[in-house]
Amino acid sequence: MEKLSFAYRAFLTSPLAVCFTDRQGTILDANRGFLDLYGYGLDEVLGKNPRILKSGRQRREAYTELWRAICSPGQGFWNGEVINRRKDGSEVTVHLTVSAVRDAAGRHVGFSASALDITKRKAMEEELAEKNRELVSLNRLKSELMAITSHDLRSPLHALTLRAEQLREALPRAGAGHAQAAEALAKIAASTRQLSELVQSLLDLERMGSQAMTLSLRRVFLDAVIASSIETLRPAFDAKGVGLRFEAESRRERVVLDVIKMEQVFGNILGNALRFSPPGTDVTVHLGDGTDGGKRIVVSDQGPGVPPEDLVRIFDRYYQVQKRNGLAERAFGGAGLGLAIARSVVESHEGRIFAENIPGGGARFVIELPRRTATTTGRDLAVIIVDPAGVLASELAPPLEKKDAEIFTVKSAWELRRVYEYERPELLFFDAGTVDGEAAAFIRQIRSEPVCPTLVIAVEEEAGQAIQTLGATALLTLPVLETEIFEILLSAARSHGER
Repeated sequence: MEKLSFAYRAFLTSPLAVCFTDRQGTILDANRGFLDLYGYGLDEVLGKNPRILKSGRQRREAYTELWRAICSPGQGFWNGEVINRRKDGSEVTVHLTVSAVRDAAGRHVGFSASALDITKRKAMEEELAEKNRELVSLNRLKSELMAITSHDLRSPLHALTLRAEQLREALPRAGAGHAQAAEALAKIAASTRQLSELVQSLLDLERMGSQAMTLSLRRVFLDAVIASSIETLRPAFDAKGVGLRFEAESRRERVVLDVIKMEQVFGNILGNALRFSPPGTDVTVHLGDGTDGGKRIVVSDQGPGVPPEDLVRIFDRYYQVQKRNGLAERAFGGAGLGLAIARSVVESHEGRIFAENIPGGGARFVIELPRRTATTTGRDLAVIIVDPAGVLASELAPPLEKKDAEIFTVKSAWELRRVYEYERPELLFFDAGTVDGEAAAFIRQIRSEPVCPTLVIAVEEEAGQAIQTLGATALLTLPVLETEIFEILLSAARSHGER
């Protein structure tokens, strides 16, 4: 009896809205939480069916599923969200749990139902959802305004720069007045160029923030991309009296990246190094091998370094180190966008970028690019076709071009060796009937490498000889089907991803 009394007391005082019904759904008892939630007196609900709480907002199928679940011997309960109606007609959203009640013999004798009022929570969720929709709409509007405004700004800025430079060049070179005017025009041109760069940076950041940035990936030599960026900025380094050196210790090989965007990254990092490098110092760019076959690019300067507390935050949008050696950051120029753009581009290549201070002075910016293991298009694959007779390429090139593979056709052993060492292709096709002895020897050498990254495919009219003499990976017989080429490309892509 004590246990029964305790259980009944728990029922009466529970903050949940609880009621008991018989097998037909007639309410036998209800606690204070139930009466307060729905606004009824106890005498108004006893003998009634819980249908008095129906709001009409639930689908009929929902109640059918409820009854099926609670009457099922294997389940015996149901829970979910329900919109009920109070006595005064107002609606309340509850999380409802209904369970079958059985006696000691296991016979079904009735049901218990408990409800938690979640009206406020649902209202908050809906409010948050509405706010989120508003934010999405505002962000879209911001992007559109940014694009329109930036576009409208770029045209007059470009015109101003052009006109200022034309006027400066047209001025006579003699006379102090003319010299002052030329200097003023030069400052106008420099200011408009700076504004143009800011507008372009804003556009780039907006594309990255809205996930509209897409990568145009292709196979290139990373050292060539870095060298191009260096030569673009070398005049600015020379004008300030800052040295710029490039060291490449990594083996020259192709990588897959977006050339234009990575040139922008190197330009931003080098521009940052130049900004904080005193005249007479050097900036060094070092290219080496990273971990797991990736590449590591380090840009080091001999400037004042970066305050330790700012090493991470300098890659945030619009963030600027407030002081360097007591001087305000704004005095050095820059809008705090270049490093943010660099991080976005590097991360879109699945790499990482970070900064660290050099003991003794200076800062070091490190870019780590992973070895690309996922081949997504034929552009990731290089193909050599050894075709002394000029016949094989006409057969193989059309299906290879459909998949955007990069094709190199060679006729002699010298060309084969040169292109192979330069490209390190994923695929090599050769005409077994016309390939000369020197080219055949080089193909054997390729196949004998301990780890051969190239799939070597022989093409001939009769099967057998090429595989035995040159160790070809596979054999094709003319005429070659498109599907055969596509399957070989797929195999090459898989092999490329496993390297």
